[in-house]
Amino acid sequence: WWSASIPRRRANPASRRILFHGWNVPEIGGMALPVESGLLTDKLRWKLNPERPWQYHLDTSITLQTDYLVDLHGRQVVDYVGHYETLHDDWSAICKRLGLPTPALPHKRHSTDRPRDFRSYYTDATAELVATHFARDIQMLGYRFDTDAAVVAG
Repeated sequence: WWSASIPRRRANPASRRILFHGWNVPEIGGMALPVESGLLTDKLRWKLNPERPWQYHLDTSITLQTDYLVDLHGRQVVDYVGHYETLHDDWSAICKRLGLPTPALPHKRHSTDRPRDFRSYYTDATAELVATHFARDIQMLGYRFDTDAAVVAG
């Protein structure tokens, strides 16, 4: 048995939904789904519907991130959780905790073709769908939808 601190990196669930649902959609030329079209709303309603039969390739993207951070009793099993929103700072903190030098992290895939604020993709209805499905992630990982700060300190 090997026991160690295992750092995990997590991303804002609402922001992740745009990555999984709003991009590379062949019907609209691989561009983001505009809010006005209703396509994102329809897709999220269908995908987050708890009555829909589970499909491996579809539903692995909506698995709660916290499932990877807790044991079968819901107890957190990692002692540090980093966030993509603060990736460089968290990476430095992890390296420091492990007594390792902190190599620079490359940024190879920088998106320039979508708004920086993920909230612009959501209506009140789609924000509520995501908030309901990912409630444990949002609460446990300290995310907020209603503030410019993607991660609430704490």
